[in-house]
Amino acid sequence: MKIIKDNQQVIIKINWGQEYLKKIALQTLLVFPSVFIIQLFFSGIFPFTFSAWIIISSILFAIALYIQYLNYGSSNLICTGEELWIYNEESRYSIPTSRIAQFYLKHTSSSSGINVFLKTIEDSEIDCFRGNHLHPKKALEIENTLEKFLGIEDYYVEGEYQVAGHQKKELQERQLADIQPKGDIFSTPLIEGLIENEFQFEWNDGEIDHVYWVHDGKQLNTVYQSNLDTHIEEKLNKVLFFNKIDMDHNTRFDQLPYSFTLEGDHYRLEQDKSGLFFNKHAEKNKVHADQKMYLSPSEHHSKTIRICLFSKINLEISKGISY
Repeated sequence: MKIIKDNQQVIIKINWGQEYLKKIALQTLLVFPSVFIIQLFFSGIFPFTFSAWIIISSILFAIALYIQYLNYGSSNLICTGEELWIYNEESRYSIPTSRIAQFYLKHTSSSSGINVFLKTIEDSEIDCFRGNHLHPKKALEIENTLEKFLGIEDYYVEGEYQVAGHQKKELQERQLADIQPKGDIFSTPLIEGLIENEFQFEWNDGEIDHVYWVHDGKQLNTVYQSNLDTHIEEKLNKVLFFNKIDMDHNTRFDQLPYSFTLEGDHYRLEQDKSGLFFNKHAEKNKVHADQKMYLSPSEHHSKTIRICLFSKINLEISKGISY
């Protein structure tokens, strides 16, 4: 992998044959000492046959590696201040940089490799290198390089891979006694399960809200905890949401209504806050967050619509319910 950058553009060149063969070569190096010892042991018994077998096997292995090298191909990514182009063999993808909300990493296969994704402001997810994966440290280098070049503030996307050993220093030093440690059990009358990740909103009025990813043994749940209540949430598609409440999906955050009706439930604005958002256990920087919380109370349970704008660009919408 090669990264070329200056004030005008960032160019990333990846030869997938080299990336994969380096990994294979490191793994096969562990086999060579044992093969050598076996050869010495049997050389007196099968001096020619065994040596010939070793040579032939090595040649066939080298041929197989070369064929794999040719099949993997390459990728090129070019990013300017206005446009991002990605070339993966015969496919080409481009997007205006003004539509890019975030770059992030995901572990999408059983291998140890990591995929690099970008998220658009319309909440679409795009695999930059079409299923090809990288070593976690190299994937992190690509993410950091592109976000720094484009001036994108980093925050955690649901399902994002965290590179071990890269926790943010000030978060390591921070003592948050009121948050349950990662890996602990989250237990409320609403839900009980293992905490897989946790986030925090620090609002300008001094209040603190928490978001937990809790696995209850069957599925991963998003739990939002505030002074209002504890809700299990699900993400809503931005375009579909605005269509259902008869609004343009390009509506700005400051143009959101005081109330609306969604699927027969009437929601009214309960909170309108600004502050900071971060992941407790990770290296990502704190980012600015604006949030409007809408409430639809009822006799047996309450429903919420939480609309949050991260870094003044990326809008996320969640629907919550508590019993």
